[in-house]
Amino acid sequence: MSDVVTRADASLSRAESDELQRRRRGRNVALMLVLLGVCGLFYLITLAKLAGH
Repeated sequence: MSDVVTRADASLSRAESDELQRRRRGRNVALMLVLLGVCGLFYLITLAKLAGH
């Protein structure tokens, strides 16, 4: 898959490549925050269930 991305990026200008990189990084950060939020939610649910026993 990285070969396909590399070939597609090769035809972009420097500014377009930088913009694409910035957008990817932003999406990756957003995805990381969502995953951490879900993990935190599961953790809190587990604590609440354990405290209820």
